[in-house]
Amino acid sequence: MRSLHPRRKRIRQSWLALVAAASVVSCSDSSGPTCVDPELAIPTGVERVLVGLDGLPFDQFLDDSYEHILRRHPETVTGLGVSASLAMRDDQLDNVSSSYVEATHDLVEGILDQLRGYRRDQLTAGQQVSYDVYEWYLDDWARNRLYRDFDYPITPVITAAHRQLQLFFRDIHPVASRDNARDYIARLRQVARKLAQIRDRLARGEERGIVAPRFLLQAALPQLRSVADTRPRDSMFYTSFATRLTEQSGLPPADRQDLLDQAETAIECHVLPAFRELERSVASLAARAPTRDGVWQFDSGGDFYRHALRHHTTTELGPDEIHQLGMDEIARIRGEMRARFDSLGYPADESLSALFGRVAQDGGMVPDGQVKAEYETIIDRAQGDIHQAFDISPTAQLIVMDSGGGAFYVSGTVDRSRPGVFYADLRGTQPRYTMPTLAYHEAVPGHHFQISLAQEQELATFRLYTTFTAYVEGWALYAERLAADLDWYGDDIYGDLGRLQAEAFRAARLVVDTGIHAKGWSFARAVTYMVDNVGYPRPGMEAEVARYTAWPGQATAYKTGMLRILELRQRASDALGTAFDRKDFHRAVLTSGSLPLDLLDASVQSYIDNQ
Repeated sequence: MRSLHPRRKRIRQSWLALVAAASVVSCSDSSGPTCVDPELAIPTGVERVLVGLDGLPFDQFLDDSYEHILRRHPETVTGLGVSASLAMRDDQLDNVSSSYVEATHDLVEGILDQLRGYRRDQLTAGQQVSYDVYEWYLDDWARNRLYRDFDYPITPVITAAHRQLQLFFRDIHPVASRDNARDYIARLRQVARKLAQIRDRLARGEERGIVAPRFLLQAALPQLRSVADTRPRDSMFYTSFATRLTEQSGLPPADRQDLLDQAETAIECHVLPAFRELERSVASLAARAPTRDGVWQFDSGGDFYRHALRHHTTTELGPDEIHQLGMDEIARIRGEMRARFDSLGYPADESLSALFGRVAQDGGMVPDGQVKAEYETIIDRAQGDIHQAFDISPTAQLIVMDSGGGAFYVSGTVDRSRPGVFYADLRGTQPRYTMPTLAYHEAVPGHHFQISLAQEQELATFRLYTTFTAYVEGWALYAERLAADLDWYGDDIYGDLGRLQAEAFRAARLVVDTGIHAKGWSFARAVTYMVDNVGYPRPGMEAEVARYTAWPGQATAYKTGMLRILELRQRASDALGTAFDRKDFHRAVLTSGSLPLDLLDASVQSYIDNQ
């Protein structure tokens, strides 16, 4: 297992802990168990941390300073599987209170000032790259301080606080030992405190006049209610824990039951009442929420949106440039689609939705119960053919799990105790033509391949774990295109149309995201544009537009990143001619970890110069 700090043999002891006194509160049911607020570990002051970092050798400064940032996010520590390396327990939820977030910004800005105190010209070439990446990362974080209230903590999308909390307990938090189980229960007891902090964030945003659009809050209410109205033993927090607890060998039945009883009490006292209170707060807020959609409507909303675009694309492209780029790409992709429709004899006067309805029917359906196996077959085939374009490959395992709707990837732990997970909709019958492209994007050679490989490199710790949206999502979209370049679709014209539809989907996002947040587009106009230019069913596009509304700028990163990687590949090919090797290019792109696009540009140029 890779240590969190490859260069060091010990963990610095500069991070002390203070413990808040526990207090007794009453349950909603007086006949139920006595509920006690859990203890909260609080890190030392920012000033003390910065004093401990002052004057360190550069490599040690990178590792130690990032360690301090990482420790402030214990859920991330658990997700990465580095708790043991940090000598931490997995027993704390993230503190998202206003004061704590402010202190984190103080720490980040202090670390940025210290970083800039090093003489970059006296560093090695590798250290200079780390300097540049860390500076971009810290500076971007510091810039966000002005806009942190623009974040919508409660929406129906997967990034919302309540959905991330459920995913964390269901799939991320380990239950492989008695200590894991105790930590799980300790965190259940902190849910009420964390959701109270979320309510405070909602109130603070409203004070500034920043409230999520009404339709987003209303759409989140059924999700909150589905948890709030559940009995403790029927709750996902309990059933997931119970299922995984039974998999522990050697745990006596009496001990297992005791742990289950503790979990049930924690859910009854701290989880369900907190979800009920959050539901009431969101319902009240929804009645006062704006009916318009974009952030343009808020004071400083235009500045925030430009910041969001820079954060996600890691470029200086403005809303107008991104909007036009999307329209240009839509026109190009629609032309390529039309050529394939013509080869199939499809009529020229049908809507895109109708044409892809034909593709779905003619391309065949995968029956219910066989979808997971089909995805696994596609991934295995891709893994078998990966040598065509790569001479490196990660060792991390990958599994396919049901998402309940939608698709996404969650990386495994660095110690390989939990594999990477490709979440997909595995229920019901699925159209075959969409499946290869989705697997290439989320699994191999997309997210799983790139993220797992990054975690296995000999780089400064922060470069193993930090990600930049345009690079990560740009690579995954590039992976879809690469599959076509490698002829993985073969004579499957339906699958290749699925690839083009997925690419049009990402191009249309450039238009719609900027349309909503910078040009005053309505929700209905955005949905219609997506349906007309992508061809996916309207209900799915309504969910997508809700996502773009809730998460400004993020959807623009996919196409931006993909186009830059393609541009760099063409530049390398033009410069090197017959000496160009696609495997060498991919090695250059992947082995430096996630990079802002301008730094990726410099990295590839260095590869060209060295060749």
